[in-house]
Amino acid sequence: MKHLLAAGAALLLVGCDLHHNRSEHVELILNPSPPGPATTFELRFDKPMAGPDNIGHAAEPSPLVIKPPLAGVFTWISPRSGVFLPSEPLALDHRYEFSLRSGLTGADGRPSSAVLRWRVKTPPLSVVYPTSGPIHADINSEQEVMLVFNAPVRAADLVPYIEFRDEGGQRRAAEIWQGTNEDMPWDYQRLGLPPNLASNLVLAAPQQPLAVGKGWRLLLRTGLPAIENGLRLRGRAEIQLGDVRPFVFEQAIAHHFIEGGASIVLRFSKPVAPSLTNDWGRWIQVEPLASNITAETDGRCLKLQGDFHSGTSYLLTARTGLPAEQPFTLDKAAATNIIIPAIPARLYFPAFSEDQQAVGRRQFPMLAVNVPSIHFRAKLLEPDVAVYALRGYDSYSS
Repeated sequence: MKHLLAAGAALLLVGCDLHHNRSEHVELILNPSPPGPATTFELRFDKPMAGPDNIGHAAEPSPLVIKPPLAGVFTWISPRSGVFLPSEPLALDHRYEFSLRSGLTGADGRPSSAVLRWRVKTPPLSVVYPTSGPIHADINSEQEVMLVFNAPVRAADLVPYIEFRDEGGQRRAAEIWQGTNEDMPWDYQRLGLPPNLASNLVLAAPQQPLAVGKGWRLLLRTGLPAIENGLRLRGRAEIQLGDVRPFVFEQAIAHHFIEGGASIVLRFSKPVAPSLTNDWGRWIQVEPLASNITAETDGRCLKLQGDFHSGTSYLLTARTGLPAEQPFTLDKAAATNIIIPAIPARLYFPAFSEDQQAVGRRQFPMLAVNVPSIHFRAKLLEPDVAVYALRGYDSYSS
């Protein structure tokens, strides 16, 4: 089962330097908030800045100055407001400064009194959504982890920076490979992630199966690089995975159904190998041995169906070496006694009430299960009183 860890797409703004920010007679609005791949920057002035002929047209030069320069177009959308639409993504781990063009005039041609000095910082390279996934009580020893970074990365460059580790200090080197668009999280659009992010996606799995241990996690070391020169992970990141439990026999449960017959279900701590369907007799001993036993695997369960007898006690032994679906085997034999229950005494009728036409066979089906004797009483009604009896019965059953 995959453990999903998705990240935002390269444009999340993490904060503003409020101590140095200044805004008078104008407001800078980043939309959407928090910003994403389609971030726009809107200016809203107290006074009219554009005439009717300028509305809906690109302003050249732009009234908004951005340092370092960011390519894009500023368009007036009303006399007092305009929007700057970048044509390139904001760089990560950068500080952008926003100000108004020198000599900016209002719609009346007079110098504008508006003042803007605003700083915005973009985040460093990171995995930001979510910071960790769900922690499982028993994870797959060959756990595969999906990572979407907020910038393009190269799988081969990440190998020295990623490893699996548990609370006891056990380590496993990670195998890293580049993902494809088909590997992208199904809900990437809901997360605000643009399509075609395969360059941001890598998958990791342990080179050797994870051993039994608690608190396995995936570690991303400081300095992990993006493709962009100089862009690196500033601090260590951890993705919590969960525990790898030992493979043991847990319990046996006996069932006995009318149509299905008798069966014994053996439950283990991990999914069992599908091969047990055919070679269960190599690993499971049943005493006394019932005839016509067949086996079926279902996740952590092995179901034995056969001619088991009610009230009989069976000794079942799971032998050492019984294989799990993962690279585990039973390291200690386990034995248990179980008694096949009898099917409870029951009478089954096809319905609460039945009727037949005059040409009927005067037979009513019934199923008796473990009932030694049955006594029935029937009353034959004369035709002239049958209607009254049916009305009375109808009021009784309603």
